[in-house]
Amino acid sequence: MIDVDDVRAARERVTAAGVELIADLTEQPWGLTDFRFADPDGFYLRVTNRYG
Repeated sequence: MIDVDDVRAARERVTAAGVELIADLTEQPWGLTDFRFADPDGFYLRVTNRYG
């Protein structure tokens, strides 16, 4: 999991780089918003907004 201050801006940077998302921005039941993708080696990454 990667915590960021602005998850929407992070998503824009990732998709602008040509990365295909596994799951687009999703508001989770626990109150955070995230998106998911795989890195070039196939590792699954979840990028989420910080708590608070």
